[in-house]
Amino acid sequence: MNYLLSLLIVLAVALLIWLAWRYTTLPRRIDMLTHTVHRAAHGEYPPKAIPADEHGIEDLSNAIRALVEAQQAQIDGLDAERAKLAAVL
Repeated sequence: MNYLLSLLIVLAVALLIWLAWRYTTLPRRIDMLTHTVHRAAHGEYPPKAIPADEHGIEDLSNAIRALVEAQQAQIDGLDAERAKLAAVL
């Protein structure tokens, strides 16, 4: 009986350590992604520097990356349209 109780205690401690590790690393990853997005928004980084598939926050990083790529495609389209209009004038 003591063996089973010891095993359960060890498993509970291992689970608590894993949860604590996840709890401390997730905010750090979100902060790093936020910092990168802010720097890219201010032109310090190219938009392609925003990571995709960031471990632990894949959905968030992929959504931000897709938003940046859609915005860049829209900007490229506007630049092409402006060039056409400049050629006509």
